[in-house]
Amino acid sequence: MSVTVLDQEMYTEAEAARLLAVSPSTLNYWLEGGERRGKLYEPIVRETNVLWEQVDAGVSIDEVAVDFGISPRDVRWAVSYESARAA
Repeated sequence: MSVTVLDQEMYTEAEAARLLAVSPSTLNYWLEGGERRGKLYEPIVRETNVLWEQVDAGVSIDEVAVDFGISPRDVRWAVSYESARAA
C-alpha cells in the first residue's frame, strides 16, 4: 500500500517551530516575510503553493523534488504547510 500526501503528518506553525528549535515568530517571519526597520523582506520559504499544486495534480513527491532541486522531505513540508493554510 502506498502512502499518499494526505497520509503525511502535518504540523501547526507552533509545532513546526518547536521541532525546528526556533521561536514561533521566527518561523512566521520565514513563512510570511515582513517589515523590519522600514525594509520589506520577502518570505524565505517561497513557492510552497507551486509545490502543493504539482503534488495535487498527481506528480509524485520524488519527481517534484527532483524538478525543483529540493529534498522530498521539503516537498512534504510544503504540502503540509499549504494544506494547513487552506484548512
